Amino acid sequence: MPILTDELHCHLYGCLTPEDLWLLGRDRWRSMEPRLTWYSAEYEKAYGRRPTPSDYWLKDSGLELLSKDFLFTKPGPFSRFQASFNLAIALLPITPDDTIVLSHVLKGQRDSGLSYGEYRCFVPALLMPDQIAAYLATMADKTLEIAAESSPTFKPRLIFSLSRIPATGLTQYRLLKDCLRAKPDRAKIVTGIDFCGMEEGHPPSLTAPLIAQIIADNAKDRSSALALLYHVGESFTDKTLMSAARWVWQAHHMGAHRLGHALALGLDPEVYRGRQATESLRERRDHLHWLQHSRPWLKQRGYEVDSARLALELNKTDGAGLDDTWTCIYDDEFISDCRNLQQALMADLADKNAIIESCPTSNMLIGQLTPASHPLPRFTKAGLRVVIGADDPGIFATSLAAQEKILRTSFGWSEIFLQQSQELARQSRAERLVRHAAI
Repeated sequence: MPILTDELHCHLYGCLTPEDLWLLGRDRWRSMEPRLTWYSAEYEKAYGRRPTPSDYWLKDSGLELLSKDFLFTKPGPFSRFQASFNLAIALLPITPDDTIVLSHVLKGQRDSGLSYGEYRCFVPALLMPDQIAAYLATMADKTLEIAAESSPTFKPRLIFSLSRIPATGLTQYRLLKDCLRAKPDRAKIVTGIDFCGMEEGHPPSLTAPLIAQIIADNAKDRSSALALLYHVGESFTDKTLMSAARWVWQAHHMGAHRLGHALALGLDPEVYRGRQATESLRERRDHLHWLQHSRPWLKQRGYEVDSARLALELNKTDGAGLDDTWTCIYDDEFISDCRNLQQALMADLADKNAIIESCPTSNMLIGQLTPASHPLPRFTKAGLRVVIGADDPGIFATSLAAQEKILRTSFGWSEIFLQQSQELARQSRAERLVRHAAI
């Protein structure tokens, strides 16, 4: 029997397998042809070949063809992952009253042997407020029904993923709180919110006011308090590894209860040796000002800020256009500086009991990493608390049990270490983090 049975980082649509898509699409694909045409076009941009979605259901080898186009089991850039995942988006659009994906996934997860699962559900920004309200209520009520059927062996929970855009995220949050007030039993199922989606261009500071509002609301009513989960440091093509590591620290500092992926915090910069990194001058100056402000505690953590050099760079860039860019090379000096800053940040987060949600297969495929370059060993060595998730098990052809096997064989985790991780996961359930007692 697997030791890890608490799934804390998993996206609902990411649980869909090729078999699920073939089955659920069998009677609806014809009505989705315009959307499938979009999927084909986007797929061609990423892979250089154009699939024919109708073949998935019209040919005897359809399921095999669908699996080949959908599964993402070889390392590659995020653009290719997204192009493959677009099939699920095209075939099964989110609507206010459709729970077919929710029902199919939760029952499949229950049958897989999990005892507890938190499933992140995207809240589409394009839906009108009344549609969002109906969607939230329908999803919560259906999950209550499935939970009742599955008790006591499987406990499903919903985590709604909100927009990082401040006004949109605030509207979605208010609608969610209205949903919970309208039927208090829904709080048994809806236990947290998540910030995910495009990370580039959306620094944690953008969500600071909303996070402050959520924390204040949590303090007023612990019975329906929502844990704050935050995807951060996973994708950082628009900045240096140092700035991305700072974003991870800032997300926790603002109040995030668990940090999703956080690769930038522990990824060895040696991986990028010889490469060029570019970020906006605005981002660079933000980083320098943060170093200036954080100098005392960073020194206590073993990271020395060169104040004279920092002041010189700030003066040099003062008055420059903030849309200009700053460029560096991952050479000996930058790699050493980055590694030292990461160590200081990890030490600080470890002392503050930060929790990292690590998804090994997802990270190694999309991040094009290996067990040797994955930050998980640095996380554990630094004393950070880590829980394990499968992220998108359907498209990655994996599961939480498969993650456990990888931890044993590729990362050298012992039976005792796995048991400790499972206990940490149990104690780190969203409801336990913010409510007086687990529901």
